[in-house]
Amino acid sequence: GIAPEFATSEREAYTAKGGYLGTKLNFSLKHELNDEFSIRTGINFGFYEGARNRDSFLYTAETTSGVYFAFLWKFWESDRKVDIEFSD
Repeated sequence: GIAPEFATSEREAYTAKGGYLGTKLNFSLKHELNDEFSIRTGINFGFYEGARNRDSFLYTAETTSGVYFAFLWKFWESDRKVDIEFSD
């Protein structure tokens, strides 16, 4: 929400209500280069039709999409590890 004291001529006051705000889907791939470095890439989609905050100044689109590429560096790892067994 936007409290009245923070409202401007471009951003009116808004009282937020609880409820459905949308659905997001994310698809990603991760490739480990070695024990320290990995690459992640993906796409994401957002669907906001029927969202409770449609009247808000912050609501700008019924759908969104994006792509991303990330380089991950694990610069620290604990010396204490837990063994986990996976069963079928």
